[in-house]
Amino acid sequence: QCSSNCKTCEQTPSTCTSCKDGFMLNNTKCISCPSGCKTCEIENGVYRCTDCLEGKYKDGDTCGNCYDGCLSCHSGGSSSCYECKDGYYAHQKWAGIYNDCSCYECSYEDSNCELCTGICPNSGYCEFKCTKCKDGYYLSNGKCEKCHSTCKSCDGTTEKNCVTCIDGYFLFGGVCSQCDPSCESCSGS
Repeated sequence: QCSSNCKTCEQTPSTCTSCKDGFMLNNTKCISCPSGCKTCEIENGVYRCTDCLEGKYKDGDTCGNCYDGCLSCHSGGSSSCYECKDGYYAHQKWAGIYNDCSCYECSYEDSNCELCTGICPNSGYCEFKCTKCKDGYYLSNGKCEKCHSTCKSCDGTTEKNCVTCIDGYFLFGGVCSQCDPSCESCSGS
């Protein structure tokens, strides 16, 4: 097994032949790149980022932070995203050199949505679509609808649509029934 910063090694664990992200090979050792760099090189004693980690963008010889919701971007602005992080969606897209978009939190459109996507035209506003709801809600035509109050998760609005139950209840035939008050947890009838 190679030492912690080596991706590959030969002969001994500390004789690196390639490095993990964020490190560069210097002879047979992996040394740390500047913060945010995925790969880097050193020239005349000065480190220079050659590629950036996820959520960062190349800014000269260093890496800057993408806007909060961006997974990848070309600058730090809110409308400079190429791709959005989980929990965010493409809200608006611009055609042009970068073909970029702005990323908004899923909760901007639906406060009970956990994961979502934006279906975008070549340019303009994107269509919001929720893909996963928070506990206590279920997905119906891309929107989150409330489950019955005893359901932790469900596939419909009635008490007969429960998939899992809130604490203190057990599932039987799609219905969540209350446990006996003397029980810490229960199952079955």
